[in-house]
Parts: sequence; structure tokens; C-alpha cells
Amino acid sequence: MMEHMILNIDRKKIKLIQLIMSIDDDNALAVLEEKASEFSDLSVERLDELNKAVKPIRSNVTLEEIDKGQGYEPVSYSKFRSDADKLQIEEPIEELLSDLTK
Repeated sequence: MMEHMILNIDRKKIKLIQLIMSIDDDNALAVLEEKASEFSDLSVERLDELNKAVKPIRSNVTLEEIDKGQGYEPVSYSKFRSDADKLQIEEPIEELLSDLTK
């Protein structure tokens, strides 16, 4: 699947190159160069944003360490039951489940 996408992208690139090669108007080429530069700048900005957002994968980390790092605190059953009872849901479970598939 991924190879198919790469082939399609490569075909599009070749088609664009052929199109550009057929243009003899200096003004048109200048406009294309400017637009292509804008796309390139956008890609660099997005890559910078992505690099800031993605954190490196830690190796040999336990689930407990991940939970602690994220501030995870489990909820007791009595607290869960108390919160659930406050919702006062009257619809049958079947109806609620069928709503999920709509």
C-alpha cells in the first residue's frame, strides 16, 4: 500500500517536472518558483512544529513509570459508582449502545 502511494507521488512529480519543462514564459516560471517556495517554507514550518511536538521514545520504561509521569491516579469503584449514579441515566443499555452505531 505504501509503495503504491510513493509511486503515485513520484508520477505526480515527474508530471509536474514535464509540465514545468514545457513552459517558456519567464514570468510564468517566476510565479511557479514563488509558489513552490511557499510550499517548501510551509513544509519546513510544519516539520519544525512536528519535531517540537514529538518526544523521543524512552526505552526500558515501565507502565508504572508512564502512569506516574502522566499524573495518572486510578478511581476507586465507590467513586466511580457514586459519579455514575449522579448521571441518572434512564434509557435501557440496549438503546444507549444502539446510539453509538448511528
